[in-house]
Amino acid sequence: MVKSKKIRVHPKNCVGCLTCQLACSFTYTDRFNPLEARIIVEWSPEGSKIVFTDECTDCGICAEYCFYGALEKIEAGD
Repeated sequence: MVKSKKIRVHPKNCVGCLTCQLACSFTYTDRFNPLEARIIVEWSPEGSKIVFTDECTDCGICAEYCFYGALEKIEAGD
């Protein structure tokens, strides 16, 4: 697994709603299935871990649908 270069992660803001995974999976597979997403959220009350698979294209759809500010799409050079 690699870390995305165009998406900034703020894990403290993640509430584990998996909206990012649903948006990602629908974008690439036409199905709402978090297991088919290119982003993986491991959430617990103590904190979350957000990672991107090697298949992630940095499209930013996950950040666009993150309502809690855990993911932020950034421009080159930020």
